[in-house]
Amino acid sequence: MAYKTADELRKEVAHIASNEEHSKDSAKYWKEVLPSNWQGPYPKEWCGAYALWCLHKGLNCELIWEFATSTKRESGFLHHLTMIRRGVEPNIGDIAYRDKPFQHHAVVTAAGIDADGIPFVITQDGNSGDPPGEVLEHWNEQKHWTCFYSIQELVEDAMSEQETTAVE
Repeated sequence: MAYKTADELRKEVAHIASNEEHSKDSAKYWKEVLPSNWQGPYPKEWCGAYALWCLHKGLNCELIWEFATSTKRESGFLHHLTMIRRGVEPNIGDIAYRDKPFQHHAVVTAAGIDADGIPFVITQDGNSGDPPGEVLEHWNEQKHWTCFYSIQELVEDAMSEQETTAVE
């Protein structure tokens, strides 16, 4: 078995995200990331489900979409990840997040500095377009996003899982 490095695992997440370009199958994403006891229709908004689905496929992570309750404030999955400080460039596979005018999640597929010295990111965004409803690639200045969340801990878990599987 060939081990994947951290960079290869991150690129795998980005590759999976990019291969979903133009997908409109929100049920496919929600089906895998909601709790197993989920009942009822799938939520209308699905950009976060898509981003989490990419992490499931690329890293075999087991995070599920959580909903806030009267005793638990957090919803989604980002609260399990580490927020990246402002001004620090995100890595491939990290999750971009914008809180206004509406909450939105996307998978970072590239990041850098353009010819004018402006930091940018390229993302694959679920529930995107006009009207929203498909996976599309977007180029934006980093300041377009409220923040980014690192998947490094999930990458390290996937690397440990590779080692455990090899030993067994």
